[in-house]
Amino acid sequence: MRMPSHWQGFMAALAILSAASSHSTAQAGHEPLLIPLQTIDLKMASVGTLATSEDICKVLGHPIFQWPLDAYRLMDNDSSTLVWDGIEASHLWVARKFQEAGIPRGRLAVEPQALMKAEERLASCLQRKEIDQPGLYNTLKRYFLNHLPDQCHRPIEQVRKSVDDQGNLSELRVPTGRKPCIDFDYNGGHYAQWNSTTLSLMLIWKEAHPVLMRIFDRGDALLQTKMVAQTQKEQQEKVLAEERSRLASERTQEAQRRWQEYSARDKTLLEQVFNFATVGEVNGSQNERWTEVQTCTVTDGRRQIDVRKLNMTAFRIYPDWVGSMRQLVSSDGTMRLVTSKPIPMDRLQNAWSLAFRSCPGTRSRF
Repeated sequence: MRMPSHWQGFMAALAILSAASSHSTAQAGHEPLLIPLQTIDLKMASVGTLATSEDICKVLGHPIFQWPLDAYRLMDNDSSTLVWDGIEASHLWVARKFQEAGIPRGRLAVEPQALMKAEERLASCLQRKEIDQPGLYNTLKRYFLNHLPDQCHRPIEQVRKSVDDQGNLSELRVPTGRKPCIDFDYNGGHYAQWNSTTLSLMLIWKEAHPVLMRIFDRGDALLQTKMVAQTQKEQQEKVLAEERSRLASERTQEAQRRWQEYSARDKTLLEQVFNFATVGEVNGSQNERWTEVQTCTVTDGRRQIDVRKLNMTAFRIYPDWVGSMRQLVSSDGTMRLVTSKPIPMDRLQNAWSLAFRSCPGTRSRF
């Protein structure tokens, strides 16, 4: 992708400035922060002083920038930029200072030389923070300065190859500038609300730092409150999960105990018939079995059937198909039992004959 012409010029200027003395520029005194008055004669107004690299690093060392990335998800955001109560103090303070300096509302711009110095100082701070505050750059890019390109604090290197008279190739990496760390055009130069333009301006503006620190104090306090609430919620969910697990374990153990008791005892005739008609085994299974709770009345825990109320005249045993799976159905038209086990139909018929002989059901004319 071709780099825009204004970026090329800007990066070339940065390269020249860096070659001259990047360290001295980053640590220079507090020069005036000049803002154009947007007049024909291009007059400038001084609204304060440029922050040094140390000044900027002090602000970026605030606790609000030291949370894990996941923690910021608890905060409200506007287009990925974090917002909280009191954050409007930022643009209100900037607007008041601009009004006092006679700067009309409009697209934000900073005097070019001041902007280049601010750029170098912010980049210098980010380079140091990469060592003593890892993760800061990603935090800024994701939640505070959305305009930041990848690694704007590192120089872009161009590889130049050469060959000697013996044909040996060599490479030389030549710095060609940086991507800008400040981009007031990202938000269209608007600073009438909290955004990366407003924050960038206040970072390079020494007198804005007390306001920024107070804003960050509010945000950090809110985030601490949310983290405490989140931790408590997670602890409660953990306790509930452990309780659910304990109850599930108890239910499993109780089910196993009941199954062991059921398996160990002799089954009644009706229990065997109903088990055979549903699971294909006279002893039933752990997940499905029938128990005779009263004479001629059985239950599987979900439904209760009194054999004496079944219509023996209408009672039929017949095969049914669900897709390619064969089922054997026992039904009198109201009660229906199904097994998918491949059991002999004549054995099932004999079982029901014994059941109705023990507990005769009702009869009808047809």
